[in-house]
Amino acid sequence: MGWLRHRITYANVVSTLALVIALGGGAVYAANKIGAQGIRKGAIRSYHIKNRQVRRQDIAGGAISTRQVSNDSLTGKDIKEATLGLVPSALNARTVNGITERLVRASQPNPSGAAQVVAQGGMTALLSCSGGGATLGIHGSAAGDVGSVFHGEGDSDSTEQFSAGSSASFTTGASTAGFATVRRLDGTVTRLDFELRWQPGAFGADTCFLHGFLLTGR
Repeated sequence: MGWLRHRITYANVVSTLALVIALGGGAVYAANKIGAQGIRKGAIRSYHIKNRQVRRQDIAGGAISTRQVSNDSLTGKDIKEATLGLVPSALNARTVNGITERLVRASQPNPSGAAQVVAQGGMTALLSCSGGGATLGIHGSAAGDVGSVFHGEGDSDSTEQFSAGSSASFTTGASTAGFATVRRLDGTVTRLDFELRWQPGAFGADTCFLHGFLLTGR
């Protein structure tokens, strides 16, 4: 080692330090000067990015479309519920154990003719609004469909029969509630529980409303 000590001079040490400083300073300089234009397109891959380091603010609006999202990769927690709209058919109907459940909500301005509001399981219902009252007419949808309607207003209750060839029809000048059932030849039974209401001045004009719950099954 003695021969090495004789060859280490002040000039050697200074030149070596200068080289290290120059190389280090160059790396820092290069790091400060690399911009987007200095990175080749496609050079940065997924494995170059540390997990969970890409934030929402790093992604431009509209940059991700359905083409960039793998099938079935999104779950409920990835979606903001407030951004979802209503799905009409899914909102109003579902099937549980072979029984179809459906909400029935309809309205008609005064005056208006009969409009079909129910057509399911052998039951057809029409709602009309005129003459200061709401009218609901119910009949069977096909030959062999038979049923009855029970409704009441105040102290007056009434039961009417209907089929495909004849209808049960009633009118209320205020509000009435009841239910209707129909049986088909194949054994299918449909029941409608309803409230029929005439409301003066609703939405700026007299309006008739039907709210109900429909069940169909065997």
